[in-house]
Amino acid sequence: MRELHATHIIWRALGCPSPCDNDGARIPPRAYGPGIRCAHCGDESPAYHLSDAISDNFTTMRNASRAWPFGGSALCAACVVACKSLALKAGLFFAREDGIFFVASMPVSNEALEGFRGRKGPNDTRPDVLGALLEPPLPPFVAVYPRYGVEHGTEANASRIHTPGQTVPPNVLVKCQAKHTAIYAEVAYSRERYVLQVDDAAEVLVDVPLWRSLRVTADALVSELRAAGCGAEDIRSALVTLRPPPRCPRLALARWRGRAEPFLAVHDAAWWPLFVSLLLIPELPEKH
Repeated sequence: MRELHATHIIWRALGCPSPCDNDGARIPPRAYGPGIRCAHCGDESPAYHLSDAISDNFTTMRNASRAWPFGGSALCAACVVACKSLALKAGLFFAREDGIFFVASMPVSNEALEGFRGRKGPNDTRPDVLGALLEPPLPPFVAVYPRYGVEHGTEANASRIHTPGQTVPPNVLVKCQAKHTAIYAEVAYSRERYVLQVDDAAEVLVDVPLWRSLRVTADALVSELRAAGCGAEDIRSALVTLRPPPRCPRLALARWRGRAEPFLAVHDAAWWPLFVSLLLIPELPEKH
């Protein structure tokens, strides 16, 4: 059985493009002698240098053992693309060897959403990211969520970001605040439980049956608190801490302990704040 590596799945999903800079300029390959391996995946035919993937000013001391486990300074094409491409820092995506699927996560304009070859949502509405995580593709696949980049404008500028192997867009975006994420991803072999790589540090185990069950209960509580006039951020904070939101109406306060009980077993899990952040908060009723 052929060994699968996350960066190679992503690379094949993009069509095996040659590495390039974010402005579309091709990065020339280098010649390495026999016995040299890719520092990240161990591929035996690397053709690029570490400096082709990251800036000389960039250091990964905290994640060096994860990023470059084989040592050295040579990289293969797949790992350069996974490390360097701004397109892979522009939004949540699933990748299989037969294609890549981006999921918008922020309320952005339809024009910006045209940069994603996945779902599109109505203007100024928030796409259902949690719903997408609960419906992953058939394995093997890779799941990546460059959340820091999304929050700093990569997704909002998706239509300006060059994807390796595709036409360079006008007014191409070449720099943005984002963290290396795809290079740390893992291959998922199950739709029931899989690892979602969030930024460069968090490896979140998505337990699909558990998350589905929790979402039903959480959505009901969110709707109840929203109908009572609670603010969106107050609701999220209450779910993370399991303390009733400030200015909570008396009836909702009286019910709080019983309504929050289903979350006692999971609220201290590392993934719980992420889960809560992805819940959709309905609009306030008109009376509020």
